[in-house]
Amino acid sequence: MLTNFKYQFDSGSAVPKYRQFADALAEYLTGGDVPPGSKLPNDRALAAKYGIAVVTMSKALGVLAKRGILERRIGAGTFVSLQTPKNGYRIGLVCHETISLDQGFVSALWDELFRQAPQYNVDLLTLKRSPKEYLRAVKSYKLDGLIVLSAKKEFMPELHNFVAHGMNLVQVGMFHKDYPDISFGTDHEHSASEIVRYLAGLGHRKIGFIKLLIHGSAHISTGKRIYGYMSAMYKNSLPLNPDWIIECDSDMKQLAEAVYRLHDLKELPSAFILDSIRFAPIVYHIMRTLDLNIPQDISLISFDNAALCGQLQPGLTTYGHDAGLLVTKVFDHLCCKRNHDSKPIDAVLTERGSCAVVTTV
Repeated sequence: MLTNFKYQFDSGSAVPKYRQFADALAEYLTGGDVPPGSKLPNDRALAAKYGIAVVTMSKALGVLAKRGILERRIGAGTFVSLQTPKNGYRIGLVCHETISLDQGFVSALWDELFRQAPQYNVDLLTLKRSPKEYLRAVKSYKLDGLIVLSAKKEFMPELHNFVAHGMNLVQVGMFHKDYPDISFGTDHEHSASEIVRYLAGLGHRKIGFIKLLIHGSAHISTGKRIYGYMSAMYKNSLPLNPDWIIECDSDMKQLAEAVYRLHDLKELPSAFILDSIRFAPIVYHIMRTLDLNIPQDISLISFDNAALCGQLQPGLTTYGHDAGLLVTKVFDHLCCKRNHDSKPIDAVLTERGSCAVVTTV
């Protein structure tokens, strides 16, 4: 039993071990190699075989029992049932790469998805798949729908084609104007423009942008935000210095060096727009090492409204979408068959004290 099932945990994944194992075992069991009624080894034997704690194994098998893939019979053991639950929805949460929960958008969305799922009687399965594997995943897991998280632009035509052929699928995280019927998210270009307008209204003229790079490249959302930022700077007749756009990946040293250089040259902007709130703690620290007070000496604002924003001192002002409203619209569409209005989610300004009025810059 499970002779051909081999699995290695992804240590870089934010998905808990028990969910990783449960999802992988579910795909194997639903592949047809194991007949219904087959008995699995006991939890302790499986835990020893795959090198995980017994409690973790029991939790993983319990997840599959809730999905109807396994049956846990007291005093008898665990058996393969492959019976699809008669009530509720099984929805796949699909990502093309390892999920990073330190991103504001991802963490807020993740929390809301799992908070609202029980209200819609939804069992969420987290999967790392490319579009070519979607059909197999739907069949293997007997999914009622797919939520694709922050799909790359080049994948959108294929996703749209899946929907045209009957797949219950949405893309969440960014509103693609060319694919409005399956896109749930914010218009990042408009949000960036509104942030510039907001800061300009406070008197800021020198506004910088700290840009996120992932593996050396900018995500499409970052590209839209940069375009919106630069367009708004031009429309509002504000000076645009290329040095004010700081590119940074996981190496925060690069960010610190750029900020220090601008400060030494006395060219530091009076406000920075943070592409990702993962920059916030280090930017706050850098400003304090320069004896700059937030917001009296420099204002900071970001896009994604997450718990971290309220934990900083002062709290970080944001202009981002309401994750709760976004998830409600997604589940209403997937589970309740309510038509998507094909419009982006409105961004909301949440002032927390990191932006101030300036009279001279």
